[in-house]
Amino acid sequence: MMFNPEGRGLRKVMRERDEKVLRILWREARATGDLVKETGLRREDVLRILGELHERGIVDITEDYTMGSRRDIWSAKFDEAGFRRLMVRRVLRSLLEDWPEAKDVILEMMRGEAGRGP
Repeated sequence: MMFNPEGRGLRKVMRERDEKVLRILWREARATGDLVKETGLRREDVLRILGELHERGIVDITEDYTMGSRRDIWSAKFDEAGFRRLMVRRVLRSLLEDWPEAKDVILEMMRGEAGRGP
């Protein structure tokens, strides 16, 4: 996972193309081919994005044989609010593990003392 403090919205934690795919999956589960058509991205790019999102625990894959041959159906594991909560947890956990002073800063911010100090 990347974190870009200058990013806006979901761009703080993902690339534009990842967001494009995830927003489609938030609306409804899709087959790989459908995602290629809807995003306008190359099939290889869509598969790479889906693989990365799957490794990060953000999307699920199921195999579907109802149309004859196998199709991979992708779905989001969380709605947008759930995804945002997951990202906050991951970012904060990472900061707290590596920077013990992060806890004090977070507490200061929660008390409204964010303007004090460096």
